[in-house]
Amino acid sequence: MLSQEHGGSLYMTLLSAFAVLLGDHTDDREVAIGSPVSHRPRAELEGLVGYFVNTLVIRLDIAPDRPFTELLAQARQVTAEAHQHKDLPFTELVRDLVPEPDPAHSPLFQTMVNLVPNPAPTAGGDDAGDLRISPVDTGSRTAKYDLNLTALETESGLSGYLEYSTDLFADETAAHLVRSYERLLRKIVADPGADLARLRERAGD
Repeated sequence: MLSQEHGGSLYMTLLSAFAVLLGDHTDDREVAIGSPVSHRPRAELEGLVGYFVNTLVIRLDIAPDRPFTELLAQARQVTAEAHQHKDLPFTELVRDLVPEPDPAHSPLFQTMVNLVPNPAPTAGGDDAGDLRISPVDTGSRTAKYDLNLTALETESGLSGYLEYSTDLFADETAAHLVRSYERLLRKIVADPGADLARLRERAGD
């Protein structure tokens, strides 16, 4: 697998590819992407049922002349460094860095990438035992970020969805981003040493 060959993980590859995609639609040489992480800092919390998640901020250099493998290496390093501070609540980070945040935007980042490596078993599945599991529609239709990519890792491969702000993106634009991302991932697998500018051109084919 590409990720393992270059000392990274599947999440780091997906994250790096998404950063390349964002670079194709901005003039920035750096992007900041949110990354959710399990947050149970004390042993007594391990057995509790609940949503214990913190948010990390991953900043990546997407200069067009750097090869993707170099970006992936940076993603590995930055992600490892960020995880060393995962117990720092995101709200405290925002308070220190953005004392007066703009309520119209998410502070520190406006895009997020999440990988769900082990989706919940289906209701009545063997892995569930006596536990009955069924999806619940929360009814929420409000995007928290400009773009929020969620990838689901399954036995048959990857699937996922892109949540987007309809104030910023038309449905057709969001669909185009998804297709471009899929093409970009194929190009990266075929030529991981290509520079980012060339990958962006190929993703637009």
